[in-house]
Amino acid sequence: MALEEFPLIAGLTPEELSLVRRTVTFSTYAGGEAIVCAGAEDRRVFLLQRGEASAVIPLRNGREKRLATFSSGMSFGEMALLGPQQRSATVYADRDVESLILDADILSEIWTERPRIRAVIMENQAADLGQKLRRTNQMVSTLAR
Repeated sequence: MALEEFPLIAGLTPEELSLVRRTVTFSTYAGGEAIVCAGAEDRRVFLLQRGEASAVIPLRNGREKRLATFSSGMSFGEMALLGPQQRSATVYADRDVESLILDADILSEIWTERPRIRAVIMENQAADLGQKLRRTNQMVSTLAR
């Protein structure tokens, strides 16, 4: 998938997209590899072009609980756009992953000069986080039964 196909980027003008594209890096992760680790301070947002990854949290019994699975066209790590904070989950590549990466620190430099880019991305992020929160609420409701 091209950068402009990701929902997080939808609505940017070609010029704005060009500015964002200059900040994007690319990385690959082998199946089983940790992409991000819970507790780490990390300002990256991942846009999955290929593969699958799962977010997990540790349980008291030493096992892990899978919270979500991300596939091509999805993103994760968007909370980094809201400010510095520790990762709340570990994300593993379930199988080989190719990902575009946005660095929130670099994006914030662009946003100073181009606030519309921030507004568009944050609006997209709010919609995405709302969907993820609804799914999480449904999962918690199911677990509480």
